[in-house]
Amino acid sequence: MFRYNYVSEEKQTIYTYKNPLEEQPTFGVFNEDQTKFMVTSDEDIIFVNIKTGREIDFDEREGLGNIQNIIHDE
Repeated sequence: MFRYNYVSEEKQTIYTYKNPLEEQPTFGVFNEDQTKFMVTSDEDIIFVNIKTGREIDFDEREGLGNIQNIIHDE
């Protein structure tokens, strides 16, 4: 996760995932002060608390496998 300043073209790393994503995220949401976020893709669901460094890999923890297959199988 990084912050990019388009004016100065400065890039700053905010967070490095402990569980790398299998593919580019398709959705992400942050809390109001942007210290917690959740990102999702067809393969991954990851929650991160930037302040504490806590990272939860929900798809692995819950044994979901390929999320896209689960959605289309129902």
